Amino acid sequence: MKKLLVPFFTAMLLVGCSGNDDQLSAEELQELDETEDIEKLIDTNERLVKQLEQYSGQAETLQEQIDELQEENDRLKNDILTYKTQAYDTEALKDEELALREEIDAISLTFFEAMHKRDHEHLSLLTSDHVETDEENDVIHVRSDKEVIGSFHYMSLNVSELDFLQQTAFEYDSENDHCSVLYTLHSFEHEENDLIRVVELEFEKEDGTWKVSSIQNRM
Repeated sequence: MKKLLVPFFTAMLLVGCSGNDDQLSAEELQELDETEDIEKLIDTNERLVKQLEQYSGQAETLQEQIDELQEENDRLKNDILTYKTQAYDTEALKDEELALREEIDAISLTFFEAMHKRDHEHLSLLTSDHVETDEENDVIHVRSDKEVIGSFHYMSLNVSELDFLQQTAFEYDSENDHCSVLYTLHSFEHEENDLIRVVELEFEKEDGTWKVSSIQNRM
């Protein structure tokens, strides 16, 4: 009888699990090249097929794990990018708001000074269309359509003589170009109390310029 060879299977020497009886060692494969037992060859072929199926299954499992890790890695990259974008937007918004607060402060000081000097023309330039100045009575009227919804008597305070004018609250609605500011005006020269008054100013943009749209006492 001619000697039977299985070159295909002997070339399939794979790294296996040491505790599995179905695994073939190098010595066993070497013995196959020297045997003429057809039953042993068939048995070996079946064991090799099982080994191939086992490693194929392991390869599929590993590939699935690789795919999952890749998806997780992509998700983390997107999260990092999103976080960086949000951090940049937040910082930009803070810078924008800080610049706006300084701009509003400058307008408010000019507005208070114009009231003190009874500079009606300047007051008209600083206020929005639905705010009108009553020059005869030194009063500012805030209107909604044709109805007066609030009035404010000119302050007699000389802003230049105040110890300081403090922003105690600030709200900014960037979508509607509107902001509201609460000012506390102090003077330490008053005997009873250093707190003079609290005034709320509201601003809106008209033709790209911030204008006073409302003024009222809060204390």
